[in-house]
Amino acid sequence: MSKKRRVHRKPQVAALPMASLRRSPGIPDPTLGQINEVRRRLRDRTPPMFSTVRGFDDYLKWFASSTHPFAETYASLYLQSREAVVVHEGREEILPLPAEELEELRSLATISIQSLTEKQQEAVENLKYLAKGLDPLPLICGMILLTRTESWGSYYEPDTMPRDLDLELVVCIVTSSPVPENWRPCSVDDWRAVSEAAKEVRMWAYALNLAYQYANESSPEFTFRSEMLQRWLAYRGDAYVPHAISLAKALAHGKEQALLARCGYNIDDLINLSSGIRALWDERLTPALTKTWEATAEELNEAPTSASAASDGFRRSWYERVFAVLPQVLCMSLDALNSDATHTKIRDLVSDLGLRPGEEPAFTSVFASQPQRAKPFMILPSPERAGGSEVALLVHPAALTTDLHLTVESLLSRKLKKNWERARADAVDNHALDLLGKVLPGSVAYSRVFIDIAEGRAEVDGVLLYEDVVIVMEGKGAPLKTAARRGGTSQYMTQLKLLVGEGCLQLDRDYAYVMNGRPAKFYRTASGGKPLFEIDGSSVRKCYRLMPTLDGLADIGTRIGRLFDWGILDSSSRPWIVGATYLNVVTDTLRRSAEFLGYLEFRERWVRHPKLIVLDELEMLALYLYQVDLEQRLTGYGQDIGAVMHMPYQHEFDEQYAYLDGRGIPVPPLRIKTTARVRRFVDELQRTKPVGWLASATAALQIPITVATMLDLLQGRLASEARMEGVAEWSDGTHLIVVVPYSDFEKTISNETFRKAVVRHVVSLALAQKGGKIHLKEVIYNDIVHGQG
Repeated sequence: MSKKRRVHRKPQVAALPMASLRRSPGIPDPTLGQINEVRRRLRDRTPPMFSTVRGFDDYLKWFASSTHPFAETYASLYLQSREAVVVHEGREEILPLPAEELEELRSLATISIQSLTEKQQEAVENLKYLAKGLDPLPLICGMILLTRTESWGSYYEPDTMPRDLDLELVVCIVTSSPVPENWRPCSVDDWRAVSEAAKEVRMWAYALNLAYQYANESSPEFTFRSEMLQRWLAYRGDAYVPHAISLAKALAHGKEQALLARCGYNIDDLINLSSGIRALWDERLTPALTKTWEATAEELNEAPTSASAASDGFRRSWYERVFAVLPQVLCMSLDALNSDATHTKIRDLVSDLGLRPGEEPAFTSVFASQPQRAKPFMILPSPERAGGSEVALLVHPAALTTDLHLTVESLLSRKLKKNWERARADAVDNHALDLLGKVLPGSVAYSRVFIDIAEGRAEVDGVLLYEDVVIVMEGKGAPLKTAARRGGTSQYMTQLKLLVGEGCLQLDRDYAYVMNGRPAKFYRTASGGKPLFEIDGSSVRKCYRLMPTLDGLADIGTRIGRLFDWGILDSSSRPWIVGATYLNVVTDTLRRSAEFLGYLEFRERWVRHPKLIVLDELEMLALYLYQVDLEQRLTGYGQDIGAVMHMPYQHEFDEQYAYLDGRGIPVPPLRIKTTARVRRFVDELQRTKPVGWLASATAALQIPITVATMLDLLQGRLASEARMEGVAEWSDGTHLIVVVPYSDFEKTISNETFRKAVVRHVVSLALAQKGGKIHLKEVIYNDIVHGQG
């Protein structure tokens, strides 16, 4: 990533009228001591480990006190599994629990599903009862406060338990309940009762999901269902804001005038609204919380370090003060939005993206469709109730930040229905090609071209040519349907067959067309005409198959073994299925061509390994950045292991983008962790670009850090042996190091003995000895793909 810090400026938008006209104080700058403390914590922090993660403790405490046999037993066994972790050289091995205890849990799960379902529904009905008729403005503002004070990145991490679902449940109830003649005043006690009731719904839903999981452990479909339901309960937003904005603009490209004519605003207005609200919340919310905290501390002569450490009296007094100011801090006055043309645009936007109490179908379940995902504002009575005026409250903040592209897609699908599916797919394709073009300078890209096949001409969404590499692309613009996101296995598989199955067949067709072409001819039109360009397949070293998608399709791209199991993909298929915003993270992080294409080699090798679980694209990218010796780890655990899963490194990406957005302290740019020798070798190849440079540079980036370090440690011994014996070798069965005297280098690496040795290894390093040092001259990657049998 760039070492130059992006200057953070407040968005250039008209001031948004808030419900209160009182001026908020500015945010005080952090002291030098505070900055140094944050830096120390970042420097000393180690990656999260299963045995030290405490984010699940909230659930465990609740399970232990639930008085439900399954929940209590699960909590007990989870704590046992945490204590049974063995740590060896920084790795954790989770030892299996006794078979009889697991069998007891499975039996309890099977007989508990009905009772847990009833408990969940009782909790839903209790939440509806407590929220019925309460003034929704202060209630929802209080629920927003609970989500805004969570410390987390762009999505669920194991050291936090986000409460977004609690907010969403309350909003669903308000938008689906009849509007009373007079709202009941909402006190702090009412809010706290509702928030605890919402938490109860979430907890019972989680317990029920676990019961389904253990009762159907042998079923891949139920395992998937459990994972999808957990996403529904916990995950919110999977994009960084700059990438969501970039994709949103790509979706709207070429449609700005049509949207402006039809609606009176365009997507830039929505992006400006998002930036303006975020800036105002940053400016007003923190000072408001600080001032109310200081006033409470002065009144009670108490100075707690946090709300959880405060006395009950302190918390109640502070809540009372916060509750009084939140509506003024978080809301926009609709009356004030009529003041000029700019504010009228904002009002039109808010109206199109707004919900009102009582206008949605009855709320019945925790997994009911949530209208605020497409319409993130609520239009509510103003705090003063004067003259019938109303305010707008952003009740789903992710819709204008990490999910902005999905909000824009939903808006455009409603407003510009004609040919939208085709336009959406083209937007995703073009956005992906733009990203690839930036990381592969000098490449040539084509979109919407045609090839000759037996049935006539077939369309190819995109083709990119770079050196001896070709990337063929078939993009899919449809977002994951609500039923699939809620764990509907059949709906998910049906959508995957239509999107991924069809798309991968097209990619396999395109791949074969390129590699077998002598030449492969591509045309601009569906019939007739001369070829637009040609590719001689014999000159193509690598052809990658890329399927960019709008929303990542629940990260199926790093779990493609399931697609084979479900019969959606052929066993020989090797697609890179990736959400467009995740692709943006990859191209942001790997800004040089060899690094980027080296990642494609890395993920193609490991994504299908049956013993490796990689939850999403960022975790796969982190494994590459850290040059993890996956071969060593997988073989080191032996054949009897269930699977290996690395704890997430999401926090490093979060900190990087917080810094670039001007919201975090300086952090070093993310880069590949390798030795100086390997880095110099790759840098020199990228600078000079000799014949065959790209193959050798990308191969060097397949050298794990353990082998690169071993090479440095063995330098003296290998140099001495090469000088005395004429050749020195080291091998671990996967990686081969060969050192020969400088004068004999070319002859040695071209002989048959060396070539036979290379074929038996995945990565081979050839070095020339000169004096007491050895110099890396060539790296060869043997295209062995794990899990292909």
